[in-house]
Amino acid sequence: MIVKYTSIIGAVVAELQGQTKVGRVREVVIDNEKISLAAVALDMPFWSFSKQQFISSIDIVHLRKNAVIINNDDAILDINESINLRKLVEKKSFGIGQRVRTESGTYIGQVYDYLIETESMGITKFYVRKLLAERIIATKKIISMEGRTIKIADDFISDKINDIAMAEASPTS
Repeated sequence: MIVKYTSIIGAVVAELQGQTKVGRVREVVIDNEKISLAAVALDMPFWSFSKQQFISSIDIVHLRKNAVIINNDDAILDINESINLRKLVEKKSFGIGQRVRTESGTYIGQVYDYLIETESMGITKFYVRKLLAERIIATKKIISMEGRTIKIADDFISDKINDIAMAEASPTS
């Protein structure tokens, strides 16, 4: 199953063991090297003392557009329990708002949404907008994700042009 980033923000986080709601998804943290979901940040109930709590992607049993299911509340991590997670959060590795540029430096736009494949937690496509122009960038065209910038191959446009040309050349039914 594939879900959009924007559909899981605000989704309920529930545990199977206690059959209870433990919070809501506040943000998604991306692993920049694997281009996959690393964790979800939680909005916890008002009585919770910790401000920054997360659930690692390996502890997510089911990811749906309206819910994140975990086995139990032992899966909830404080930001200081994982060095890698803390580094990703400090780098603001969230995907949304990241600037997309080609290898040669051409500005393509900013990410406003992306698709997550729920079995592997991998990101499959980024939705990018620049003024009124919108583009979909496949992850296979990403060279690197560093800080707030995603660098993509210069030839990402030629793939799009080839797709359009092939669609126009194919006979219509």
